[in-house]
Amino acid sequence: MVQKNRSKEVWLVPKRGSLHQTICLIESLINRNYDQTRWNEQKQNNIGNDLRKRGAVREKRSPSNQSIRTLLASIPQYLGFLYIDSNTTPNTVKITDAGRYLYNFHKDSIENIGTLGEGKKSGGLIETSSVFLEQFEKLQITNPVILKDCENILVFPFRVILKLLIELNYLDREELAYFVFSIRDESEIPLTIEKIKKYRKQDLMERDTEIKLFKETHIGNITLVKASSASYFENLCYSTGIIERFKIQIPNPGSSDSNKLPAIKIKDEQEVYVKEVLSSKYEKSQVYNFGNNLKLWVDYIGNPNRKIPPRDIEIENKGNSNLIIIIEQNGVMIKGDLIKSGCSLVSPMFINENYAIIFISPVDGTVLEKATIKPDYLSGKYEFNINSNLSITNNENIDEIGQIINEHSAAKTFDKNYLSYLGIIGDIIGADLTNNKNLRGAYYEYLFYKLLEQLREEKIIDDVYWNGKVGEFGLPRPAPGGKTGTPDIIFIINDEFFILELTTIKAKSAQFSAEGSSVPDHIKLFAEEHPEAIVNGIYTAPTIHDRNTSAMKAILDPLGINLKCIEDRELVDLLLSKDRNLIYSELKSGK
Repeated sequence: MVQKNRSKEVWLVPKRGSLHQTICLIESLINRNYDQTRWNEQKQNNIGNDLRKRGAVREKRSPSNQSIRTLLASIPQYLGFLYIDSNTTPNTVKITDAGRYLYNFHKDSIENIGTLGEGKKSGGLIETSSVFLEQFEKLQITNPVILKDCENILVFPFRVILKLLIELNYLDREELAYFVFSIRDESEIPLTIEKIKKYRKQDLMERDTEIKLFKETHIGNITLVKASSASYFENLCYSTGIIERFKIQIPNPGSSDSNKLPAIKIKDEQEVYVKEVLSSKYEKSQVYNFGNNLKLWVDYIGNPNRKIPPRDIEIENKGNSNLIIIIEQNGVMIKGDLIKSGCSLVSPMFINENYAIIFISPVDGTVLEKATIKPDYLSGKYEFNINSNLSITNNENIDEIGQIINEHSAAKTFDKNYLSYLGIIGDIIGADLTNNKNLRGAYYEYLFYKLLEQLREEKIIDDVYWNGKVGEFGLPRPAPGGKTGTPDIIFIINDEFFILELTTIKAKSAQFSAEGSSVPDHIKLFAEEHPEAIVNGIYTAPTIHDRNTSAMKAILDPLGINLKCIEDRELVDLLLSKDRNLIYSELKSGK
């Protein structure tokens, strides 16, 4: 779809493909029942044959599989008529509601036309569509489909074009490539208009020199020279049915009849409609940063009934305790998390649509309350004051955290309270979390981090960093493992770094297999990255096996790095002493 190494701060325009081909492609997918099925070469061959029979080809032969993939990645995905779901294995092709709407709107007009060129001559080619127009009006760039090739841009491109055309009457191909495709947000439109007006007043020779230099750049080559993006964008605009293509003599002083360029303008009979689009049809519409959330993007662009992107809506927990808050639409969970008292859950929602908000006790899973909200343009925040006699907080004192660590270490899976909480979350998300070994290790890290963080607050240690993180529903994720991973926890005392490596594994062989090389490697890599620092290693487990730790020390001793190997209960007791000097000296001892 795009060239490699291209600048990403320029509008991405799909090359090749046409409205007629898009409709015939969707027809083939529907007739062959390929929707929501895996995408493979045989299916691409079959679709190519169908396009040839329909005449939705440039030459009278079946397009190659590469051409089919290029076609699918152009208009069909660009405007949300279908998409490739890469979250499935293997990838599946999925037609959106917008794609079905496009096909149903035009299916009675599809003819066998020989080739696209012959169809254009005979009048059998579908060249414009009101459905296409609606999708192009909705299109936002950038979005998850094109994010890898287009960034730092948030505009509705066709609406930008309409605003420029209202002010400038027309846009020629050079102006599209040179000025328009670099607009990153709507605030740049007034300045762009002034630049184009000034550009049109330049002497012809000066203009030609400027464009020649632009064409020599990588962006200029893509947008204006070789299979130019500007020409393909003109075709997209024409397919809406409200834009006219024509040739215009450039107005610059010194130009003549021979100085003409392809250009676009609003059809005279469509000016009233365009003014409605810009003034009222999308009056409250604002660009939304979809990030890489493909599902949310498809929920918007693929639904012809949704004209406006979602907005972030805040649900605040004003009650006296932490709550699990679930947001559902039509019985499907949109988002959920464990929300502390006084904090909020933020989720994208579509305006004027109903959402269920469910409040659940994290202690016993009781549904405390259900509410329905219908966000509008004025409501960006909803406050709920829901109190519970059963409450859970994150305000454990240091002794309580130490006790939880010991209980968790001794348990087969998790300590009893957290096990109960995981059962509640598992029921919500439909997954068994209670036997998740990765989560068990992450929770172990998190508990030690919480203990050390309290010591930092009491100035027993100077600082602490945890390389894991807390995800949805307050579930921790471990620090990246492996030989090239990062240390679990780093804390500082007296300007010295202590690298804490943890494991919940008890058995000797399993412990060595998992930690034997990664523990010394993490410590060694940190020391190499911080050559001026004094680095000390700590290895903690429910049971310390001398054979394992001897091998670890053999790697670190020649490097002058101390490794303290200590059972978790002993480390907890040491930290609970809150004796800075004792903690420092014991962890430095290496015994």
